[in-house]
Amino acid sequence: MFITACFPAVLSFNTGAPFAPFARNPQVRLTHDLGLLSISAIAFAHADFYTAAGIRGLRNTGVPELHVQAAYNQTLSETSILIGGGAGYKMIMPAIETEMGYKTNSAFGSFAAELYTKLTLPKLTLKLQGTYGQNNYDVLMLGSFAATSMDAVTGITQYTPTGCYAGWAEIHSNNKKWQPGLFAGYTKNLGANQDITSGTVAGTRGDLDFIYRISPRMTFISGKFRLGLELEYSVAAFGTINQTANVESTTATGNLRTLLGAFYFF
Repeated sequence: MFITACFPAVLSFNTGAPFAPFARNPQVRLTHDLGLLSISAIAFAHADFYTAAGIRGLRNTGVPELHVQAAYNQTLSETSILIGGGAGYKMIMPAIETEMGYKTNSAFGSFAAELYTKLTLPKLTLKLQGTYGQNNYDVLMLGSFAATSMDAVTGITQYTPTGCYAGWAEIHSNNKKWQPGLFAGYTKNLGANQDITSGTVAGTRGDLDFIYRISPRMTFISGKFRLGLELEYSVAAFGTINQTANVESTTATGNLRTLLGAFYFF
């Protein structure tokens, strides 16, 4: 879901997460170019980035995560436009044996989709992306999974994914020396489509209702050297997880981070 042709150019190492999906995955990709349009089909595994079920959650199913993408890219004189989208599906099996020692093959599926665009003008670049997804934990976003039932004797558990939507926008100058930029993002926890058995969601982000961020920056460029200053103001609303994995009784907390970075490219 990480689009190399359209991602936030922030100075921070977070690369726009949790508003923009980010992950590195070993994959097999087939791309077919149709002039201005390209279509890709991808099958990939989880390695450095995985769901709250752990690295074996996807492996236990024996089925890779599947994703399809389409992108339209056209350049006219000094202006170019990129429009694209994608959708994916994955199956997760959190365990193959219960704590009581019984074999289990309880798995659940989840869906994700994204749309994005990038407009490059002579003096400015504008980027937009919107994402909806279930169990997007492996791409550093909100959304995971929770138990819907558990057999008291065997411990065999049934699961459901929790979802989120997210969006971000960025505008920055294309000046060769001074490049101001502004990033803004918002994401919302959508909970689950059915009741869960306990007030817990797998992972560490289940009690987050929403997050937003505003991040202005200024970058100075001199040859292969860059010096950048970035302010990052983020607000996160924490609360109590209810029976549908939505978050209520929230309290919003904000923080301001300042980043000064020096880069040398070779």
